[in-house]
Formats: sequence, C-alpha cells, structure tokens
Amino acid sequence: TAEIYTLSLHDALPIWSRNREILLQQAYDRISLAVDAAGIGFWDWDLQTDEIYLDQQWLNMIGYKPDDVDNYRTFWEACIHPDDKNMVLKTLKNHFKNITTGYKTEHRVMTKSGEYIWILDSGRVIERDAYKKPRRIIGISIDINEKVLARQRIHESEEKYKSIFEHLNDAFCRFDFSGKIMEVNRNLCDLIGVKPEELINSNINLFFSNQTLKFLHRRLNRILEKKSVSFENEIITPKRKILPVSISARLITTSENGIIQAFIRDITDRRNHEKDIFDEKQKFKAL
Repeated sequence: TAEIYTLSLHDALPIWSRNREILLQQAYDRISLAVDAAGIGFWDWDLQTDEIYLDQQWLNMIGYKPDDVDNYRTFWEACIHPDDKNMVLKTLKNHFKNITTGYKTEHRVMTKSGEYIWILDSGRVIERDAYKKPRRIIGISIDINEKVLARQRIHESEEKYKSIFEHLNDAFCRFDFSGKIMEVNRNLCDLIGVKPEELINSNINLFFSNQTLKFLHRRLNRILEKKSVSFENEIITPKRKILPVSISARLITTSENGIIQAFIRDITDRRNHEKDIFDEKQKFKAL
C-alpha cells in the first residue's frame, strides 16, 4: 500500500505543479489587465546595481516606448520636474533610512512632448541587507493629472471668490429662509461692529430691524418669482445704532431651506448729503 501511495503521489506532483502554474498565470493575467485598465505603471529599482526597470504602462503614461530609452535610471530622474526633484529624492531617502514605512509622493514628470503631468508615485522597500540597508524597492505610478488640475482649478476659484468676497465695498451676508446666517464678509462685521464668529449661525434679526424683516417677508414671494429684489431700509447695530442702508437680495437656491444672499451698502453719507441739499432748498425758499 505504501508503495502504491508513493507512486500515486509521485505521479500527482507534476500535475499539481502544472495546475499551480496555470492558476498563478491566470491570476497574473487578471492583475495585469486590471493594472493596464487603471493606467498604473510599475517600476522596480535594484539599489545594489542602481538599475531601474520601468514597465510598458509606465512608459506609455508619458508617451514613450521601450526603444526610446537607453538608461532607465537616468531617464527616470531626468523626467522629474526640477521643482519637485528634491522633495521626491528626500522622500525616498527617508524611506530608505526606515524613517517612513513607505514612499509616496505627488509630483510632476515630463512627457515626451515636453509637457508635465502629475503622477501619484508610491513604493516600498521589499529587501534589505543584514545592516538594514535597502537592496530593492518596487512601486507603482498613477496618472492623476486631471484630478490635480481639477483640484487646482477649484482652489483658484475659491481663492478668487474669497478675494472678491473680502474686497467688496458692500457688506455681504448669506442666509436661509429661517434667517440663519451662513456666511458674511468683513465689511458687514465692520459695519455693525460684530466679529465673524458671532454672526455665523446667528439670525439676521441681530441687525435687520423689524421694519426691514417685515419688508423682506412681504417681498419673499417677489424674491421667489423674480429671484432678486432691491430696496432701502435700516439696520440696527448691537449698540442700537440705526444705519440707513440699501439692500440687494438675491435668491440662490429654491430648495425647502432656500438660500438668499444680500449685499448691504451704508448710505448714511448719501442721506446726509440729500438732507443738506434739502435744507439748502428750504432756506432758499424762505428768502
């Protein structure tokens, strides 16, 4: 029985080995397809020989073919944007020294056409010698150019909006239909003498007079219909100072908790000037 078992096992080993190779190849093919579909480039750096292997997908990402590159090591470093190179090399160095558990950067690389694209580059040392010195690091690179550019556009838009918002000559506030204040600019804070944090999440009745609130309530249907309304009225500061203002209110959203934004301009000087003119006319009539 033992002899039969041994022969059976001996016969089964090649079959098992072949099946294992087939399964491994299938798994590799599936991973390769997924990696290619995701546009992920693979790299492998032998730190003992200082040779880097860049796979086809990595080269495709920046418009190159294998035949276009003579030395992958110098090519890889030459592709890095000059402004990003120190950061990339420092991040790698920190990982080589075991300061970090992995290497990960977002940086720019130059394409064959001379343009730069943003990539997410990440890797990890997989082999160290007896003295903990790195011998080999492998990693992947992903084209994130569109994502980074979109992020930059959003940031630029926010900064532009913030700059305009803060430099408006008029005071500004945004509030919902319940009167809850969501956003203000510094001009409004200066106008009524209240800090921004005291205004956010408070109610517009903090500075809108009852007369103004009633007017807004009466004009709410007009705002919903016409999307905007302009009028002159008063605001009252926490110190009970009454200021004549012009208000331009605009509907931003029409949801259940609709948003209204209002530009508020102090017209005290204009009112005083109008009063002076009126007084002069009255004096003239009395002559």
